[in-house]
Amino acid sequence: VGSEMCIRDRDASARYATASELVDDVRRYVADEPVSAYPEPLLTRFGRWARRHRTAVVSTAALLMTAVIALSISTWLIAREQGRTEQQRQIAEDYAQRAETSFEKALDAVDTMLTTVADERLRDIPHMQAIRRELLQDALRLNEELLEQQPDDQRGRVEVAAACARIGKLYRNMGDIELSLERYQQAIDMYSALVAEDAKYALPQASILLDMASVYQLANQNDEGETRARQALEIANRQVEAIAGKPETEADFRALELQAQAYRSLGSFMLAKGRHSDCESNYRRALTTLRPLLDAEPPVLSSQELAATCLNSLAVLFSRTGRSDEAKDAYEKARDTYQQLL
Repeated sequence: VGSEMCIRDRDASARYATASELVDDVRRYVADEPVSAYPEPLLTRFGRWARRHRTAVVSTAALLMTAVIALSISTWLIAREQGRTEQQRQIAEDYAQRAETSFEKALDAVDTMLTTVADERLRDIPHMQAIRRELLQDALRLNEELLEQQPDDQRGRVEVAAACARIGKLYRNMGDIELSLERYQQAIDMYSALVAEDAKYALPQASILLDMASVYQLANQNDEGETRARQALEIANRQVEAIAGKPETEADFRALELQAQAYRSLGSFMLAKGRHSDCESNYRRALTTLRPLLDAEPPVLSSQELAATCLNSLAVLFSRTGRSDEAKDAYEKARDTYQQLL
């Protein structure tokens, strides 16, 4: 700065007008204040301001340093917590995977036990009936334990509900009507909850209702059986109404077949109650419903078998009501349909 002041003093055009101006600049320079000899850079001016406000600058710098340190510590803590969270998430996923694997193995065990019990060849082995019953009880107990372990897993609930239905069928085949109905009802209740979440489970529920209706028929509880058959028909009707045009998908075929099964089941209950006109009407509705499945290329084999059963049921009705010619015609059609299956 002093050199600038000297240069100004040598330069006539920029020379101090009076000695007092020079003295004032020297005084400002000594007092660390701006001088008129030259414009000071911003950095110099900031340095001067900092020196004059040293306490404020030091305090601000301390605050900034504290903030930086606090931010660094916070960042480190957050990173550490994220690491722990990721580790915990990985551990949870590992446990979930192990639980799912164990659950699937348990389901396989139930399926194996039920398959063993269902093997009809075991019926002819001495004392095997008691063993089958024990296996069935074990499968049932394991099945219920699985349900308690996986109450929120949809796939697991579907598997457990299906196993309950299989157990109901096995009890029916072994002559335990009460236990069969109990397990079928349990399966239906499970499927009701599943249907509330996804309509695709409606058809399996309708199928179980028809199985349950057949058990009521074995027990001569025709009113209860008719109620279940009508519930199944109502479900099947909704599914069939949703079919746009010609049935094409497996779900379409299944809906039509279940509708026909429900009509046939209702026909059987009408026959048991002596309501012959209603019986014939339901049997014919079943056959009409099956027509698109029978005309498919290739025909649906299960529908052919069901059509033959409906024709045979019609023949029984005609025979009982003295319509011999119609009974003979229905028997022949049933025979021809069965032969197509061979």
